[in-house]
Amino acid sequence: MDVNEMISMLPQCPRYGMISEIITEHSELFGGGFLIYSREAVVEETVEMRDEMDYKDLLAYENGLRHRWAASCACTKCGETWLTEWGKGGRISLYETVSEGDTISCPYCDNNVTLVRRKNLRHGRTFQLMAGSVENVGDYTAVLFWLVSRRVEQDGEDSVKATPFAAVMTDRDGTPRFFSRARYVYAARMVPDNEWRPVRMLDALQVRYYSYEAVNRTKVGGWMWRNVPDTTGKTGEKTGLADYVRDGGVWPVPYLLFWRRHPAIENVIKSGWTTAVDDCIEADARAAQYRLRFPKSLEELMNWEGVRPRDILGMSRKAAAMGRVWQWDSATLSLWREILYFGCSAPEYAEDFQRFLTEYGYQNMNAFVAYVTDGWSYTMSEIDPYLKRQRRKYGLDLRTGMEMFFDYRTMLDETLGERTPSADELWPKNLRAAHDRITAAQRNTIVDGFDRILKRWGALEWTDGECRAVLPRCAGDLIDEGHTLRHCVGTYAGSHAKGKIIVFIRHYRRPERSWFTLNEDLTGDRPRRIQLHGYGNEYANGKRLTIPKKVLDFCDRWERDVLLPLFRDVQRQEAEAKASRRTKAVKTGAAP
Repeated sequence: MDVNEMISMLPQCPRYGMISEIITEHSELFGGGFLIYSREAVVEETVEMRDEMDYKDLLAYENGLRHRWAASCACTKCGETWLTEWGKGGRISLYETVSEGDTISCPYCDNNVTLVRRKNLRHGRTFQLMAGSVENVGDYTAVLFWLVSRRVEQDGEDSVKATPFAAVMTDRDGTPRFFSRARYVYAARMVPDNEWRPVRMLDALQVRYYSYEAVNRTKVGGWMWRNVPDTTGKTGEKTGLADYVRDGGVWPVPYLLFWRRHPAIENVIKSGWTTAVDDCIEADARAAQYRLRFPKSLEELMNWEGVRPRDILGMSRKAAAMGRVWQWDSATLSLWREILYFGCSAPEYAEDFQRFLTEYGYQNMNAFVAYVTDGWSYTMSEIDPYLKRQRRKYGLDLRTGMEMFFDYRTMLDETLGERTPSADELWPKNLRAAHDRITAAQRNTIVDGFDRILKRWGALEWTDGECRAVLPRCAGDLIDEGHTLRHCVGTYAGSHAKGKIIVFIRHYRRPERSWFTLNEDLTGDRPRRIQLHGYGNEYANGKRLTIPKKVLDFCDRWERDVLLPLFRDVQRQEAEAKASRRTKAVKTGAAP
């Protein structure tokens, strides 16, 4: 079939249900509901008008008329209009006194709406989102991209439309054919043409387009409709595109280009590994600043010399079929491939690796691989039962215990030197007690370092009246903090003394009570936050905890208003002192 015949088959409007689903699922991207209000003059009667009135009655009626300002309100959700009280500065009275930008519940339909003053809608507002859908076009499979636009006018008129923007159609030999209906007017804005035309290549999800709510009014990316028709007998049947989009894939064009080179990706997608594939394409697209043509990192992630999913992924047949259950991202799959490469495991143990991921977390498993590649000869089959005994006997959480085990082994290696450790030293009966003992043993060696840090950075201690930043005075403070919060800060005495400082975040009224622990690197050319953790590193009793917003805000403000100015001042003073010593050395003839 020639290009003109393909163009004649492309649809001009989306399938039924797509627009309503995208508006419902992404209502916040389309502005949500609005309560449009404006100031309006109203007249109130204080004297009742009667059928028969003489001159004095009419005069009293006119003198009793009161003119005042009111707010005329209109809800875009329910279409109701009403008057309410107008206050100074454009504030109006509903349930409470509110002003433009506030979000309230409409008194008529109870929907959440945002207040917008009518005069600020003089030119209207346009919210847009690029949406894609897989369609059957005759015997062909095509991906259609629609620019879904919502327009809110000053008079409250609210309209939604979908304009066909671009398309990619799979030819009979698997070649993707690209078409477009858009012409560019100026940056990030497009005006659709009336006709489709072939183009060399166009991925609509990597095109920047206008939308009112976006930063700088431009955004990139979009949404793929998971309602995919049956592609049996169509040109896209053997591509795996339908399963890719149905499982949540949002980059159909890079996927099709990758399939052209590696058709075996269809088998990977049908086994449920869309999350890892799409995550890899997403990372490549961001790195390429949304000019991606071919996802090279996806090519490096798996073994494309194989055809079966188990050969491509490097795991057993049963494990390869668990993609939809495990939902690994590209980082997790990359870690598994690294484990295989360094001989830490074998394909038949992928299910054990998944269990370890669930129990110990990605960060701990990543650290384990790093230790093994540095020369450790231990396996998770040895570490796992040991840590579970620690949990059973001493209540040590598995994730915290694994972090503590790594820290303990690192300090043990530093302490032993050339001496061979005993079995009791390698696998202590009480890990927490052994960890604390070896940490305390190193305390005396870094006392001077704590004093230097306190003298140099003592001005970092600061409070905003609600939270407080406090520096540790000795290694014992770090050990106590680790005991209370159930994390491994007790092992950080050496790095603290060298400039990767620990800062205790406390309640203002309870400065002695451990709360959160902040780690900052002051050894570079500018400060860098390493980590911020509370009890159990935000993981306790099998549940993931969260850091309160006021703590995050306090740390951000402390870094900006206290740490950064002091850091620059200390750098300047040290540079001046160094220059002074150099000048003095030159004058005295001493070696610099």
